[in-house]
Order: sequence, then structure tokens, then C-alpha cells
Amino acid sequence: MQLTTSTCTRGLLFGALLFPVSLALAQEKQPHVKNGIYLGVAVPHITIAGSFDGESALTGGGEFIVIPKVVSNFGQGALVGGRTGRSALELSFLRSQHNATFLDLPVKVRYHALTCDVRYYLVTESTAQPFVLLGATLDWLTIKGGSMTATEIGDAVFQGGGFCAGSGLAIYFHPRVSISGEAVYRLIGYGGEHSVKGVQNKWMGINDKDFSGDGMNLTLGLRLTL
Repeated sequence: MQLTTSTCTRGLLFGALLFPVSLALAQEKQPHVKNGIYLGVAVPHITIAGSFDGESALTGGGEFIVIPKVVSNFGQGALVGGRTGRSALELSFLRSQHNATFLDLPVKVRYHALTCDVRYYLVTESTAQPFVLLGATLDWLTIKGGSMTATEIGDAVFQGGGFCAGSGLAIYFHPRVSISGEAVYRLIGYGGEHSVKGVQNKWMGINDKDFSGDGMNLTLGLRLTL
């Protein structure tokens, strides 16, 4: 049987029409997420509240340490993690600087937090993937000039640990690239024997076991899977 010119032409046109359709179907079958190790950056908005009321102080050993009221502020951070399927394990380091007041007097605060959390993605069949997270946090809070004795003035440093829990939404523009927004509640306790040190550079405990810092933190993140 011989093929006519018109038959060949119709075949070529049909193939040309099928090509974008087949390409679209092939793209739909690609996974929305690339499993593996990822790196990222974060922009958190950090709130420190709880016992930090701007009116209290710690005393002992001839030392006076102020407890300021801290103004929320944006910070920056770096993160590394690994994802497989619906689950991810992530380690993040955040830092920020804050204005604060003690009895209406201005002070400066530096904040650092190291967090390890587990994330569970509720949806994986879409580019938009909501998730929940739960993790543990260690933090260090430095109050500039927040400690004093009869003869010296220096920084006060609080260190504590606690947990975080929250939820968010990740949007995958590419299986290897995503942006996310999340709201995370952090509760940090400072009731241990090595909770605070001042100008004398000696770690001391805080008698009030309920002494804590908490807050709702909002974070934007960018992640790249290797």
C-alpha cells in the first residue's frame, strides 16, 4: 500500500499535536519533591515573652541581672535537613537582635537558637504542601550591659532549652526548590542550675522553676535539595 502526500501530512500534524500532550503527561508523572539532603536560608520574626517583663531582676552573689521586655524583630538563619516521602528531619540555626527596655530604660538583646525538628507533610501530590512540625530547641539570649555589681557592669547571658510546635505551607517551584511559610510556637525554660551568668562570668541557677521565654515565631524559608 502506498502512502499519499496528504496521508503523510495528516500524520505529521497529528504527531505534532500529540507531542505537547505527551510532554505535559510526562511532566505530570514527575514527582513534585526530590528526596534527599537539602540546604536553606530562613528569615524569622522572633518573639521573646514569658518571664521577660521589663520589671523584674535576679539578685545573688552581689550581682544584679535585669529582666528586660523584648521587642519582636526579624532575624536570619541557616538550615540543613533531609526529606524522604512525607517526613523530613531539619536542623536550623537562627539569630536576631532586639531592642528592649528595663523600667523604661533602653537595652539591647542578642538572640541565638538551635532547633532540631521533625516535619510531616500532609499532602505530597501537589506543588503546595502543608505540614506540621515538632522539635526541641536550645537558645542563648545576651543582654548588653544587663549585669552589674558594686564595681562592674557587663553582659548577662541566659541559656535554656525547650520545645517548638507549629505548622506551615511549602510551595515547590521545582522538585529541588521550595519556599515555605510557617508559624511556630517556642517555649524555652531557664530553670536549670546553669541558666544565667553575668559580669562575674559564673553560671548560676534561677530559683523560679517557671522562669521561661515563649513566643509565636513566623518564618519564611528557601530550601534547595542537593
